[in-house]
Amino acid sequence: MGHCKLKKWDASYTDFSNTNISVIDSNDTNDMNDIREANIEDTKPNQPNHTDHLQKQSDEEALKHLELQEMPEDTKRYMNNFSAKEIQIIKSVILKAKRSFNDLYGEVYMLEDMDDELFTVLKRFKGIMVKKQEKLENMQGYLMRSILSELEEMRSTNMRRKNFENSPLNVFKS
Repeated sequence: MGHCKLKKWDASYTDFSNTNISVIDSNDTNDMNDIREANIEDTKPNQPNHTDHLQKQSDEEALKHLELQEMPEDTKRYMNNFSAKEIQIIKSVILKAKRSFNDLYGEVYMLEDMDDELFTVLKRFKGIMVKKQEKLENMQGYLMRSILSELEEMRSTNMRRKNFENSPLNVFKS
């Protein structure tokens, strides 16, 4: 029978666990192995910065709110369909049309008096703007004419109503 000679290993023998064999730089337990210089860009999140987006959205809403404060309710609600920049332009055109109309007739119509008419004009205006694929800046003249035309119609209706109320044909007079 042959004797198999076993070498007795000393517990502190380190040649076998030589660090050259288990290279630490490429060891799976080394977390830094997962992030190499070339892979750093890949580890950045692909998601947009939601905080920045929410801040811009909040700023836009604040600007809209500021611009729409003096507008009547229906008009204000509909104008929220436009951007803050567009709202500034529309508001400017509305105020110019109102001033021009009031100066023309020497009467004072308030924005609240024009709410239904403005709402109607803005709905029609938005539809035409989308249909023609035009920018609002290019359609300011059209918006001004539309508002003035609608205000003329409103005034005409009001004048007919007043004339009828004072007419001897008015059987509803008290």
